[in-house]
Amino acid sequence: MHDRPGDLAESHLIENLNEPCALADTSWISPGTYVRVWWELQRRHTTWTAGPQHGATTERVKRYIDFAREGGASSVPAEGWNTHAGGQWTGQDFLTPQPDFDLPEVLRYARANGIGFTAHNETRGFVDYYEQHLDTIFARYAELGIHSVKTGYATRFELGGVNRGHFDQEAVRHYQRVVDTAARYKIMVIAHEAIKPTGLARTYPNMMTGEGV
Repeated sequence: MHDRPGDLAESHLIENLNEPCALADTSWISPGTYVRVWWELQRRHTTWTAGPQHGATTERVKRYIDFAREGGASSVPAEGWNTHAGGQWTGQDFLTPQPDFDLPEVLRYARANGIGFTAHNETRGFVDYYEQHLDTIFARYAELGIHSVKTGYATRFELGGVNRGHFDQEAVRHYQRVVDTAARYKIMVIAHEAIKPTGLARTYPNMMTGEGV
């Protein structure tokens, strides 16, 4: 019985109608908070793209790690850490850092301070390459000790050469494939421009959040 407008939003009914947890081991899944290289980009103080104003440099991300430690956050995502971030966002491989971002050093510094690094994977909605290389990307992250990703699909959603929008059935299957693949490598997913909440986290609790309305 729902007696007030907020009852339906607060209800766990849809979540509970999903299948039970599909993961045998969930000990590696841990919610947390983060501070990220983002707002300064929105303010145009620094840039996603390589160059003199590039935001996600080794030294700047180290300062964010210090801030995360001091403030009690658990992770630092850095938008613009990988090649071809910004601009048209095409040609990314999600593994090769920009020249002024020393990924091994950042990961070493983060571990030394008890902070995680969240890899930002902004596809810009060009997801064919991302899907074809998911196993390669997530396997490498697992080797490096990266246990969370922040996915992004800003402005479009092109899958199989078709501009689908974020919510058609094949797009929904894409989100499922990402979460499923991430689970195999013990990686948590923060999905930006995500599908509407469906309770998927009951079955795949590594789906930490969907940032979208």
